[in-house]
Amino acid sequence: PVIKSFVLWIEQKAEENRIEQVIFPARDGYLLQKAFKMVSKRPSLYLFTSRSLCTWVGLKSKQDIVKAAYLPFSGGVEEMLRKRFRCSQLLDNKLVAIDQIQECYGNEILARAAETRQRYVEYLRKTIKNGNTAYIDFVSRGTCQRYLEDILDRNFYGLYFEQVKIKKEKRVMRIESFIEDGGNVPGGWNYLYVEPFIKEMIGTAWDVGEEGSFIYNDISYSIKQQRFIQNVQNVVLSEIASSGKECSNFRDESYSMDAGISMINFDVFTNRKIEYQA
Repeated sequence: PVIKSFVLWIEQKAEENRIEQVIFPARDGYLLQKAFKMVSKRPSLYLFTSRSLCTWVGLKSKQDIVKAAYLPFSGGVEEMLRKRFRCSQLLDNKLVAIDQIQECYGNEILARAAETRQRYVEYLRKTIKNGNTAYIDFVSRGTCQRYLEDILDRNFYGLYFEQVKIKKEKRVMRIESFIEDGGNVPGGWNYLYVEPFIKEMIGTAWDVGEEGSFIYNDISYSIKQQRFIQNVQNVVLSEIASSGKECSNFRDESYSMDAGISMINFDVFTNRKIEYQA
């Protein structure tokens, strides 16, 4: 019910705001788009993007590098240089402090980011049509939407399951939250237990190659975990297909599942792992 309630809400908001196309970003938009197509005939697209990729292509100045360096990251400076700033080798074996990254590696980082940005913008302009567009996200601060709006110089209408608010956010984006709009969710709700089950089973979009093909990080799920997730997704879509446009109330029905499988949700951008039992 939680997935179906959300996509029905998306269609309602899209109808009210005359949305012409709906963007479902990788990877969290995978199951959501499939569910959305079951309740709406509105044009939608699955967009390859990620916080890691958007932050990378959004680096246009050394000040941008400084801001990106101080965003949450679990690991040392050398690991950050490789994973966040795509520096495959240390210059003259020089390991620096965080506040020296832009001084020692800034020119190299900005040059590589510009190359990737050009290739990514080509993909975005071919994929996203002109017109009133909604950008869907699950639980987010709006990082990808903000970067995409800046890159393309256009605004989207954000429709999120839940928006993580930032007190000092300087730029105000147009975002509405299903949760804040009275969305029906079960007691004890925690998005971390849902997020792995809505993703596409591929790695995070990390870079764009010279021929325009996407480069992905390795997927963090085992074959057994992937099969379990795919089975859950199939059940969700089957339930949506069989229940029409009506949604069950969480107070009336109980949904539980115990697979006895240890799940690891790996966040490439912050380089963090979250492990729990499914």
